[in-house]
Amino acid sequence: MHAHIAWVRNIKEKFGVEIPFPIIEDLSMRVATPEGWLPGNKVIVPPPATVEAAETRAGEGYGCTDWYFRKKVA
Repeated sequence: MHAHIAWVRNIKEKFGVEIPFPIIEDLSMRVATPEGWLPGNKVIVPPPATVEAAETRAGEGYGCTDWYFRKKVA
């Protein structure tokens, strides 16, 4: 899928990490914890569904790497 190519390129640009494995969709959006996550660590906030939600979220105080990648304390 073209979007997966964009994600892999963006992850490399923003985080300096190369993804050496296939990217798989998580349509349920139930797995929002990074590898090695422990209770009390930050969790990944699901990306906003609309432009308006992205604008609102920008001022909510989450840790932010890019518009779609934000973290909050669980």
